[in-house]
Amino acid sequence: MKPRQRTLSGIALAVILVAALIGLVACLPVPIGNPERSRLDSDLSGIWTEVDGEPFVTLFEPYDKRTWLVSMIAASPGDGCAPPVIPPGYDKLVAWLEDDPCAGADRASIYKTWRSKHGKRWFLTMQPMALINDEADDPFSKGAWFVYRIDKISADTFELRLVDPEFEGFKGLAKKRRDFEKVIRKHAEDDDMYVEPTSRFERVRDEHIGLFADFIDDVIDVEL
Repeated sequence: MKPRQRTLSGIALAVILVAALIGLVACLPVPIGNPERSRLDSDLSGIWTEVDGEPFVTLFEPYDKRTWLVSMIAASPGDGCAPPVIPPGYDKLVAWLEDDPCAGADRASIYKTWRSKHGKRWFLTMQPMALINDEADDPFSKGAWFVYRIDKISADTFELRLVDPEFEGFKGLAKKRRDFEKVIRKHAEDDDMYVEPTSRFERVRDEHIGLFADFIDDVIDVEL
């Protein structure tokens, strides 16, 4: 997948752009790292699934040489179908997509995403950008960022650990990026700085790219 320019207005007609919305409890009040000085890790580009969690598919699509547009697409049934019951695991999700006539997707969240290194660890900052077909009471907020530590387990597996905005080290800090980065760098190995559980992601296998691309295309036009 090659980096390409894409505007949010071209993602889908149903996009609700983030405006002046409410805050997110799982977010930091400042971004971590500078997206203008970041560089992509091309190994992360592509389609991933969460191994043991909810039936979400995650697409890391390069926007430029520094950032991705990351789309998280939720599995959901078609009209007249019961809510999906998908046992955890890659093979179970593939089987559901291949065999269940109700398999599909109807909503997604989109983030501008970049990486930065603090101490010996790499982190991803995910800035909420848009919702597609989402009718949640708590829409995305402007001025809030999800921050994850990313640990690459292998070429085809990585883990994300969400930084806890309630971590003691953040108490009393001014809303300054450098101050938050200093705490993250100091406590990068401290389990108390992260929200449990850890999420593990597995790369979609080459033989299933078409299957998952069709799933994503239910809500987002994408070129793979």
